[in-house]
Parts: sequence; C-alpha cells; structure tokens
Amino acid sequence: MVFKLAREERDAWVTWPARVAALMAAEFGTDVGATQRVLESHVRAHLEELAELRVGFR
Repeated sequence: MVFKLAREERDAWVTWPARVAALMAAEFGTDVGATQRVLESHVRAHLEELAELRVGFR
C-alpha cells in the first residue's frame, strides 16, 4: 500500500510540469517549452533526492 501511494505521488509530480508550464510561462512572459523543460528538470532532481531517503522501522 505504501509503495502504491508513493508511486501515485511520484506520477503526479512527474506530470505536474506539463500541466502548469503554459500558465507559468504566460505569467512570466517566457517560452512554454523552455519553462516546461526547466520545471521537469527540477522536479526530477527533487524526486531523485527523495528516492535516496531511507526510512528505518524498528
């Protein structure tokens, strides 16, 4: 169950840049494609950091 929830959360974050890139680009006056690439890069880097976390159960 924990794995399923974590996978769903990760999938939601991976798709988030595509959903918000156009809105952010319009707000900042930037290129949509470039904005989406930057967002994807940062989201993936953050997810990789989170994947390195290890939780210990006693």
